[in-house]
Amino acid sequence: MAVEVIQNILQPSSLLLIISGICLGILFGAIPGLSSTTGVALLMPFTYTMDTIPALLLMLSVYFGGMSGGLIPAILLKIPGTPASVATTFDGYPMAQKGRPSKALGIGISASLFGGIFSALALLLFSPLLSQFALSFGPFEYFGISFFALMVVSTISEGKMLKGFVALSIGLLMSCVGTSPIDGVKRFQMGIPAMSGGFQLMSVVIGVFALAEMLNSVKLIGSSRIHVDGNVVRKNDFFLTAAEWKKNLGTMFRSSVIGTIAGVLPGLGGAAGSMLSYMQAKKASKRPEEFGNGSEEGIIASEAANNAVTGGALIPLLSLGIPGDAATALVMGALTVQGIQIGPGLFRTNGEFVYTTLYASVFINLILFFIAVIAMKIFINIIKIPKYYLIPIVIVFCVIGCYTANSRIFDVYVMLICGYIGYILDKNGYSLTALVLGFILGTTSEQYLRRALIYFGSFGNAMRGSLLGAAFVVLGVAYPLAALIRQRLKQKQQIRAGNDGRRDEN
Repeated sequence: MAVEVIQNILQPSSLLLIISGICLGILFGAIPGLSSTTGVALLMPFTYTMDTIPALLLMLSVYFGGMSGGLIPAILLKIPGTPASVATTFDGYPMAQKGRPSKALGIGISASLFGGIFSALALLLFSPLLSQFALSFGPFEYFGISFFALMVVSTISEGKMLKGFVALSIGLLMSCVGTSPIDGVKRFQMGIPAMSGGFQLMSVVIGVFALAEMLNSVKLIGSSRIHVDGNVVRKNDFFLTAAEWKKNLGTMFRSSVIGTIAGVLPGLGGAAGSMLSYMQAKKASKRPEEFGNGSEEGIIASEAANNAVTGGALIPLLSLGIPGDAATALVMGALTVQGIQIGPGLFRTNGEFVYTTLYASVFINLILFFIAVIAMKIFINIIKIPKYYLIPIVIVFCVIGCYTANSRIFDVYVMLICGYIGYILDKNGYSLTALVLGFILGTTSEQYLRRALIYFGSFGNAMRGSLLGAAFVVLGVAYPLAALIRQRLKQKQQIRAGNDGRRDEN
């Protein structure tokens, strides 16, 4: 069977589909407002007339390429191409601003390669085991994970915990607008019919990050371009040296594990996985002060995790028939039309299809790396564009991306308002990340909490009935308290050191 599987992948027509799918995926990921999910959705009608294996290879290529493509605008423009690339902006953009855009892109695509290959190997080796682990999670376990992630995000700005909580609260309140989950009650519509559907994710993300950054860049309108020392494109920067691989291997491995688990658990996805990975990398780093200022570890943590989500999301899909995210749900739908019955019996009834998926996941990630290197050399020229051309072009793409998602002008208005809010908050030191993650995880947390309350009857019963969920809730409460205690102790040490210094001077 292995020989047949490899032959299926290495056929000239299959290779052409893989390369085309990767290029399309990178393009969809690089345009704010679009994503790998959009790409897979647009290509679905074309796969209906194709054979099963070619259709699978095309959709997987677009899916993987879209996840990697999001790092391009995240690093070069501080605009996350996809929600999963939000954490990449924290250190990728500062590194590009310091004259090392090619290095930032090289670190990002290398981490993407590692995360993608790791999750593909996990898919190959541990698919049944990890799927059973995910299946054992109930609504309160998912709520516990979401709550813990929210508390971690609220402390992302050290020394500004109160502002972190304020930004998080704004995001949570925004997630409450529209129709409530479970019972369908309409909330906070203020007499505006368009608000019954709530705020769309991409409108909020693009407004808070992209538009706010463009408003910040207006003051640079007189400067022709970003200052970059020496030659902008340094070919060696796109490939990590052996010493750099060795230095960052631990961060890559840890982030890939987090991303794979986030993919296995339906509903978490790349945004939550990359953020959790970023925070864990910052805690484990010997140089946490570099995070947010162009840290290599920060870029690696985000990109390794969000690309590891791809293989992780395929694990419950193949083993249990449960898609890990929206893109794999579309893949499942397309394969169902092809006559493939996705579920626990797939390994027995269609082994060739399953192992083609497993081996193709590894192969596509390898091809993706080399295509990404070529693509980065083209996209990196974005930083040469004068600001007075770049700003209106980016704003136009932002408007198109927001409108295209649902064909609603209301989403464009939301983006404009969120851009102004993001600009004001950023100027006053509030965490935009906490706001966006509060918005992303707010709906998920509420949905799982309400399901758990229906099942258990009360929050106390849920805490007693689900030890794992209770553990995550306790950790979520303890995490910011521990961060606050650390902050106070650090302040006391600084005060004591200052007093000792003055005493020595006297």
